[in-house]
Amino acid sequence: MNQLKSALNALYITEGVAGTKFYHLSTALSKSVSLCDKLTMNANLPLSYWGTKTQVKERYCSKCEAAGAEALTQAGATLVATEKQ
Repeated sequence: MNQLKSALNALYITEGVAGTKFYHLSTALSKSVSLCDKLTMNANLPLSYWGTKTQVKERYCSKCEAAGAEALTQAGATLVATEKQ
């Protein structure tokens, strides 16, 4: 049962519904709502992508980053969020 609970609580990168490359973190139980209670959609990105900056100028939610910092660090992600949506 603990493995199932861990899988359901796993974090996923999701994108705000505005589609402006503003990323959040969500759990498997609720990929449509982020850890900071914003509506989101599946981004299909690995957790290690968090913090990546490209020409698209991705932005990351600081509230979600703070709530998921331990999982992000374990995934090898860069903690850089400075923006709130």
